[in-house]
Amino acid sequence: YNIKTLILVYVEPFTGRNLSSFVDTIERSIQAYRIEANISFSEIKDVIDYISDLRSKDPSSALLDAGNGADFLFLSNNGTRHKGNIEILWMKFGWARRRGLPETLDTKTGQTEVLRLPSGIYLFEPAHFATFEYNNNIILLYEYNLYAPRTTRLCHYIAEFYKRMKTDPNLRVKIYPHRMFMKNVEELLRGYNIVKSIRIELEANNIKEIGRVLGESETVLESLSKMFKPSTMVLGWKSAPNGELEISIDDILNMFYDLEPYLKTFKVRVKKSVFGRSEEIDLKKSALTFRKRIKLARDEQGNLLRSTDTNDAVNVLIDTITEVLNQL
Repeated sequence: YNIKTLILVYVEPFTGRNLSSFVDTIERSIQAYRIEANISFSEIKDVIDYISDLRSKDPSSALLDAGNGADFLFLSNNGTRHKGNIEILWMKFGWARRRGLPETLDTKTGQTEVLRLPSGIYLFEPAHFATFEYNNNIILLYEYNLYAPRTTRLCHYIAEFYKRMKTDPNLRVKIYPHRMFMKNVEELLRGYNIVKSIRIELEANNIKEIGRVLGESETVLESLSKMFKPSTMVLGWKSAPNGELEISIDDILNMFYDLEPYLKTFKVRVKKSVFGRSEEIDLKKSALTFRKRIKLARDEQGNLLRSTDTNDAVNVLIDTITEVLNQL
């Protein structure tokens, strides 16, 4: 054989320690948002302290009804950390629910039945958040969890409790998250000229906000949601086989920026020319995220839970701040 190049490959043994580390952790996407608000960072801190005080006296007073009497928002834990001279507020915030419960299995009888929760007990699906102020901007980092509330829910929760703290239910409070680092999305779409279809997927309890943004009838969308009671809704626009949607790339981008906080997916099928092949792009997955591994939480018996360990999650969020600031 005429061997001109010798390649050596070393494969590191997969030890039990490495396997344990992988099994005990989960990969999460850390998303960055800029908060637009008519209250200051110090006032947000005051609200969080107010909620924490309420929770310590009467935990149920920190529940916020999501509007259907079955799903509630709850701030279960919070605290303050520092990274250099940056003050960071961290939060463990989640859904508390009594509907959509899983089934239980009795291995003695083989019978299954819906999980029955005692009065006052809820399933809790949390995620971790960290917010801080930098150059007069309020930045929020979110540990994305499919089962947990989105950033819009946290902002709504803080706004509602700000009104309670001020004892003024009619107070106009604006707290809204804008996803950062969207350059990837714009670069992806700028090379295309023809839009064939749009398909967006969202949580059904966000349908009212979607109706307002799209200018569609809120009543119709809410009626459909109440009639079928879905957990997820899909809206779509599709052109004729040889046609195209009368919408520009700029319009697509503006729609995405307005809807992004409420969405699970935002899929666009586009073409570069009439004769080119079409491609499907999920804009929701295209914005810059910081992918990190976080330890899973354990119960008192050492069993792994679906949620992440709070201390490790907060440490990861704080460590990610450096990467976020480097992107600014």
